[in-house]
Amino acid sequence: MQGEWFIGRDGASYGPYSWDDMRAFAAQGVIKGNDLVWAAHLPGYVPAKRIQDLMQSKPAATPSLAPPVPPWSQP
Repeated sequence: MQGEWFIGRDGASYGPYSWDDMRAFAAQGVIKGNDLVWAAHLPGYVPAKRIQDLMQSKPAATPSLAPPVPPWSQP
């Protein structure tokens, strides 16, 4: 989905953003499913969860800095 994208939140419009930006925002949790988004091919602002392939982005696994906790054993 190419073109310029905008995010509507709290009565303000933000953008333009690229599709790659939008996917990254979704993966990072910046865009939530109920946030409104718009691009020129849409009739108006729609909830982000209605845009195919936008909210399916999953954040990359964050490596843990702490070592795993060993299993607890009773003496």
